Amino acid sequence: MTTAVQILVHVPGKIVDHFGKRVLKLILHGMILRETGIAIFDTSPRLAGMLLIIVGTAVIISGFRLYAKARGRSAAWGFLGIYGSMGLILLLLLKNGNVPAGEASGFT
Repeated sequence: MTTAVQILVHVPGKIVDHFGKRVLKLILHGMILRETGIAIFDTSPRLAGMLLIIVGTAVIISGFRLYAKARGRSAAWGFLGIYGSMGLILLLLLKNGNVPAGEASGFT
């Protein structure tokens, strides 16, 4: 039976459990930090909320960068973390960049 972590990070030929858990933890902690920051920002201490939003977004981007690298893509794809859940969906839809040139499909 595969777990959510194994589905999240699938490297061709093997599943990296430890790496997948690290990525999943980074993304989830970042999303919690950012959502907490948004909730705090709507109340009185705006500076604290803004700091949590910035730190949460940075943590999400770090997790997305690790995921993109595991998929054989550039770490620059990690900046989809700025878009939160929508960025996660886009990142999960990326095809694996580790496919040999002869097997690649798509536009040329």
